[in-house]
Amino acid sequence: MRISEVMSTPVVSASPTMTAEAAAVLMTDNRVTTLPVVDSGGSLLGVLSEADLIGARYLSEPRGCGDPDTGAMLDGHPTAGSLMRRPGPTARPSGTLTELAAIMVDKRLRSVPVLDGGHVVGMVTWQDLLGGLSKPRPAIPIS
Repeated sequence: MRISEVMSTPVVSASPTMTAEAAAVLMTDNRVTTLPVVDSGGSLLGVLSEADLIGARYLSEPRGCGDPDTGAMLDGHPTAGSLMRRPGPTARPSGTLTELAAIMVDKRLRSVPVLDGGHVVGMVTWQDLLGGLSKPRPAIPIS
């Protein structure tokens, strides 16, 4: 089965200058655990998870101010760009669920961005992989 058959679309994403608070609202309103952080052209810059936001809010104090164009701190408040992690593994729509599942299990990833031509076109989560398990597979002819 191909990744394109189970990936979640449309993609809910954040800009690097979005505040951490706005990103948290976006996550909760859309019931997602990870947001791809994309530039104005839709290219992946990084990923922002629930753990990144919770850690920034409850485990540390925001430090410094920076350039909002690079996604750094805005007026001492964290932005999606300042909290995001650099993208780890990504997937292609034509990739297989077996390959992606192996990567997600090995790297302990809850979700993976799907890229086509460098642009985020979907996300694959554990729930998406489980959905792939429940879809009927075509019968293999026995000769």
